Amino acid sequence: MRPHLLERHSAPTIALIGGVIAVLSSVLVSHFCIWVTGFQPSSWLFITTMMILCPALIAQPMIYFYAKALHEVARQRRALQEANTKLEAALGEVRELSGLLPICAWCDKVRDDAGYWNRVDAFLKKHTRAQITHSICPACRSQQFASLIPKN
Repeated sequence: MRPHLLERHSAPTIALIGGVIAVLSSVLVSHFCIWVTGFQPSSWLFITTMMILCPALIAQPMIYFYAKALHEVARQRRALQEANTKLEAALGEVRELSGLLPICAWCDKVRDDAGYWNRVDAFLKKHTRAQITHSICPACRSQQFASLIPKN
């Protein structure tokens, strides 16, 4: 998203430009008012001076603080977008099992949410990021392959 014009420039720069615009516009307005109302030259100088000084003194601080607030809002918006991006990435990586896991006492199959019984390795592969490998523990090896192991 492209930053707003006021977000691309510093607050003092914006205040200076705004002050210049305020003074120029007040000069134009004051000369127009003097021309329309037909003021005498003696009052013309006082009125013109007041119409130039008032906007120049009032507009710059107002524009400065407004621009400063815009910069702070833009900074906080960027920080919030970065935090949301990080949180979405972290949420995408989180896949964990929680709660009770119904498992058969005899065949060690696991019941899923749909009521189907699956092998433990297939269930873990589907619901976690764990990589499953198969191996034989020493107790099962000696029990299952007892006939193949030579006896001394």
